[in-house]
Amino acid sequence: MASPYVRRMLAIPAASTLTDPQHHITIMSYNVLAQAMVSRTWFTYCSSGALKVKFRQANLKKEITEINADVVCLQEVDFYKEFWEGMMSDLGYTGIYEARPCGKKDGSAIFFRSNKFQKIAYKGLQYNDLSVGLTSSEEQELQRHNVGQILSLCLNGHVNHGITITNTHLFWNWRYEYTRLKQVIMLLKEIKEFNTESKFPVVLCGDWNANPDSSVYKILTEGLKDCDKIIHKFLLPAKENSKLELDDPNIVASPKEITSDDDKKRVEHVKYLIEQERSKYSLLRNVYDSYSSLIPPTDDEKVEMFWNDVQPFSNVTETWRGVLDHIFVEKNPAPDQRCSLLPLRIMQMPSLEEAKKQKGLP
Repeated sequence: MASPYVRRMLAIPAASTLTDPQHHITIMSYNVLAQAMVSRTWFTYCSSGALKVKFRQANLKKEITEINADVVCLQEVDFYKEFWEGMMSDLGYTGIYEARPCGKKDGSAIFFRSNKFQKIAYKGLQYNDLSVGLTSSEEQELQRHNVGQILSLCLNGHVNHGITITNTHLFWNWRYEYTRLKQVIMLLKEIKEFNTESKFPVVLCGDWNANPDSSVYKILTEGLKDCDKIIHKFLLPAKENSKLELDDPNIVASPKEITSDDDKKRVEHVKYLIEQERSKYSLLRNVYDSYSSLIPPTDDEKVEMFWNDVQPFSNVTETWRGVLDHIFVEKNPAPDQRCSLLPLRIMQMPSLEEAKKQKGLP
């Protein structure tokens, strides 16, 4: 078995000179993998003992204890009452849990240090609300039982210094860019409305299920005003139980081939979301956007990855690698915010070579 990887924090250039530790905040985002998702079929490189819930819970506690973050955003949290609430309380955290609907056994949770923060306000988001009043096919497309969280915290004794933390887990299926687009627009809208009271800088954490080369990621970080070239990605059919090939006749190849009234309506709605609705909210900056300048990618990583700047991966399997988990801040925060925020350090990721030794992450 490969030895555990020892990580270190990397100082972001031009930011390390700001040294007021009283107002420093460390934030962790982690998809802890719900036990219902654990299977030897998917994690063939793990022993059966390593996949058992008690073993995993002990290691998750060890990981969170060692990282010792002030705010912890978790996705795929199950056994909240049985394990997470009490364990995190023993470590000095207060938690807020948002359960997934429709009988799902997991959800998302934000934990914050009880001796450092005071809760100002909280709102839970149920993305299923996007499907209310729609046709049956649209409802099926948007009713994916995902949740989000928005939490406003101030530092104890400093009511004008704080943060608004969001924690989200978007729909996983790569074909459903439209679903993720609708979810992120809802999230941005809710954040703006929520933050009108606290006026704190915003940090957006979570499992976004969006690689840096995906349309949704680019819409979040760049705006993507000219959407004609990618509009077909929002029209892929819902064929969840079959593998889509590039020459599949059901894939709409370009907007020119769109002929049905439903597809025409979809095109107009997507353009509205991207070109008008998205423009109401700040573009986002990935806090890892300086990673490649701090840790230059290896030759293997350059060959196997399709994006620049951010870390090479957050997920690794024997057949797939990607960056689905992100922490964002606003590029253009509201001018009336009570305080400002600047990322100072980020955690180093293992190299691709090291990840291959471990066989997979997670």
